[in-house]
This record gives sequence, C-alpha cells and structure tokens, in this order.
Amino acid sequence: MIRLTRLRHAESFLLNPDFIERVDSHVDTVVRLTTGTEYLVEEPAEVILARIVAYRSSILAALPEAAHRSPDLATTAISATATTTGTTVLDRIDS
Repeated sequence: MIRLTRLRHAESFLLNPDFIERVDSHVDTVVRLTTGTEYLVEEPAEVILARIVAYRSSILAALPEAAHRSPDLATTAISATATTTGTTVLDRIDS
C-alpha cells in the first residue's frame, strides 16, 4: 500500500497501487483507479511513481534469496518519462 493525501481535506489514506489505471497531473493530481474511482491528491505524479516503485521493491526484497537468482525469472526494467502534458509514460525494457 502507498500513502497519499487528499487535496481538499489534507487527510492521508492508503491505496493499493495495483488498482491505479492512470495518474494525471495538470493543475491538480488525479489518481484514477481501474474501478472508476478518482482521488484528487496533494502528491505530484513523480512522488506517486516513486512510492509505487519503493512499494514494489519492498515486496521483491522480501522474496527468498533463491528467487532473486532463479534463471526462470525474467528481469524487466521500467523507465519513467514525464511528458510536457504532465503525464508520466512507463516504458518496459526486457533484458
């Protein structure tokens, strides 16, 4: 789970990043979920992206050491690029 802050009420809440479909940052940051729910939050898209990466990294770090070295697991890198429209584009790079 990642912690976000509602823009209007300044109350924090936890969100499962697996349900995030899109994050738009124009004037305000809007987190849109696959369920259709939208949250207006204080954090910019870059901060949300960093929290998602940290959350997922913590899950991978908790895996047994043997899983990190398994030849069956494909390693995938993800690079993030912010665009001039305020959206963040994720690119998958297989290695």
